[in-house]
Amino acid sequence: MLQRVLVAIADAAGAVTIQSLASSLELSEPLVMEIVTQLETLGYLRRPEICVSHEGCSHCGLRAVCQTRGWHLWELTEKGTRAARAAK
Repeated sequence: MLQRVLVAIADAAGAVTIQSLASSLELSEPLVMEIVTQLETLGYLRRPEICVSHEGCSHCGLRAVCQTRGWHLWELTEKGTRAARAAK
């Protein structure tokens, strides 16, 4: 299950929402959120630097969308990229 979500994020090649992942993988949104959280904990995903700095939102072009819709951004780590390629 972790691999399916990781590959789906890698294949998105851009922004993807928990809702769209859940829909495309036919999983519940809470389950996808839990999987994404685990992938982050395991080092396959990370929050982009702009998201973890206190000044990040003020400089981000997506700030209006993130703040009004509660989105979160992640990016694949090197470990995540390798794992996604191996899973295909």
